Formats: sequence, C-alpha cells, structure tokens
Amino acid sequence: MPALGLDIDSAELLLALLNADTALVTEAAGGIFGPPGLGKNFVISKAVAIRSDGGASSSYLPMMSERFLVYCYGATAGAARSVYRAFVNAVHRLYNQRKTLTGGVVAHVRSVEMEAGPVDLVDAATGWTFVWAACRMLFCEEDMA
Repeated sequence: MPALGLDIDSAELLLALLNADTALVTEAAGGIFGPPGLGKNFVISKAVAIRSDGGASSSYLPMMSERFLVYCYGATAGAARSVYRAFVNAVHRLYNQRKTLTGGVVAHVRSVEMEAGPVDLVDAATGWTFVWAACRMLFCEEDMA
C-alpha cells in the first residue's frame, strides 16, 4: 500500500522527471532549475525554474498534493513561450510514473496538471522575459517491501 510521501523531496522528484524529458531538456538548453532558482551567474537563455508553493495530503487518499510555481525564461517573449509549451508537453505525459530518488525512496507520481497560467511577464530588476505558470503534482511513496 502506498505511504503518504513525507520522505520524498518533491522538488527533486519533479526535477528528475523533467530532466528525463529530452524534448524539454533540448528546448530549455540553459537548464532546468529547482530551489533556490537560477544560478547567480545565469545569463538569459531558454530555461525553466520551479519552486514549491506548498500543498497538503488528501483526507481520502494516501497521497500528497503539491503546487509548483513555474518560470519559463527566454531572451524574447516568443522564446519564453516555446519553453513553456515544451514544459506543458513534458508534464502532460507525467502520469503513473515511478522514480527512485536519493536514499532509495521510490516515488509514484499519479499526475502533474497545469493549474494556472500562462502569464507573460518581464522581470523588473533584470528585464528578462518569462512565462509564469503553476502546476500541481499528486504523488506518494511506494512500499517496496
């Protein structure tokens, strides 16, 4: 029976699944980043950054439900949008996936669904163009005993 998933690093899980999608990795050639975000030496290019926005377990299912904020970068609005489309295509295929994480924990991803966005934005401090969106991942830990 699945366990709730409290031993799962959810950002590690989503990053591992995204980095396994060759089309997304190719489109986001600048990298796919998790917390704390883009590296301090990042130069604007096509890239994806994700950050957890919290979540809770279900009272009816032994699963976690976590929302992630998604930032798809590009040198132009069109480039950022192409990264966003590649991200959506990647998460659209993430259902009933199993992934072994650091420490040997096996995670089961039931689904990843887009929840908000896309919104085209420009970072006021850097002038970088990006598309903001949000997705929700439903996952649990699998008992392999």
